[in-house]
Order: sequence, then C-alpha cells, then structure tokens
Amino acid sequence: GEAQHEPQDECEPEPEPKAQHMDEEVEHELEVERELEYELELEHVKDAMEVEDEEEQPPPAKARKRNP
Repeated sequence: GEAQHEPQDECEPEPEPKAQHMDEEVEHELEVERELEYELELEHVKDAMEVEDEEEQPPPAKARKRNP
C-alpha cells in the first residue's frame, strides 16, 4: 500500500509556495485598501468637523447685525 502512495505525491505539483505568495500579496493589497479607507474616513470626519465649525460660527455675526 505504501509504495502506491509515493508516485502520486511525485506527480502532484506543489502549489503551496505560490499560494502563500499570492496570499501575502492579497493581504498586502487588503492592508493598503484598509489604510486608504481609513484615511478617507479621517478626511471625511475632518470635513464634517469643519462644516460643523462653519455652521457654529455664523450666529455671532447675526447677533452683531441685530445689535448695531
């Protein structure tokens, strides 16, 4: 029985090294994507905060107009 298993192993190609390399590349791409998404989120949060600041600033100007 053992003698039959050996030839099969020899015939099969070894995809493991390539597969590992592919996984590493995919993982790297995912990491880059995550970083980009994170940066976009940060920018979006910054924009939202700036908009909030802009919305908060006008009231004093209106108050000045009311009291000449």
